[in-house]
Amino acid sequence: MILRIIDYVTGIFSPFLPRLWVMVCPKGAFELMVDQNYKPELSGEARWKAQKPIIEWKPEVME
Repeated sequence: MILRIIDYVTGIFSPFLPRLWVMVCPKGAFELMVDQNYKPELSGEARWKAQKPIIEWKPEVME
């Protein structure tokens, strides 16, 4: 279901944004990605698991 929605949305924007990369991540993952001082107790594999995407979609152009 979610993949159909993502495909629909990206299909609308693909002519204008051909390199749109969609990632659905857990809450707080963006802060972990951009701010190294956010939750410094997480490091290595634990930090990666906390910020990794639940699902992602890349257009064929980017693969």
